[in-house]
Amino acid sequence: MTRERILIVDDEPDMAENCQRILSRAGHRCLTVTDPREALKLLESEHPDLLLTDLKMPGVDGMELLRSARQVDPQMPVIILTAFATIESAVLAVKADAFDYLAKPFSADQLTLSVERALTQRRLALENFRLREQLQGTYGFENIVGRSPAMAQVFELV
Repeated sequence: MTRERILIVDDEPDMAENCQRILSRAGHRCLTVTDPREALKLLESEHPDLLLTDLKMPGVDGMELLRSARQVDPQMPVIILTAFATIESAVLAVKADAFDYLAKPFSADQLTLSVERALTQRRLALENFRLREQLQGTYGFENIVGRSPAMAQVFELV
């Protein structure tokens, strides 16, 4: 099984490095950038499994990155980090379909748990999608064999 890739975006280099260190120890491959415009390019080119982004950054904020991630991969979980946690920004993040919202400073355990939960949800969603495709391929109407007049009537009714 391949290790999941996490794109970490924070305009504070120390915070990005700390997140990378914590998540690398947990067995994840991390792509770390401090420029959110570069992160937009990486979302397109690298297709990470998870986006971990700061909320407030110069130029492009975390909410814009979340929207871009949804366009690239609707199943990609996004975790928002912020040193300026407010109820309003948390509500906006949840309404925009962020998986989680962590206020800085957070513990290594909080970060790891949130990331593991998000990646588990992603794995389950992808597995569900693949199983539905298999079921459709195996049990779709186009795979039903029958030429009798009775079967022709059944097909017409369906």
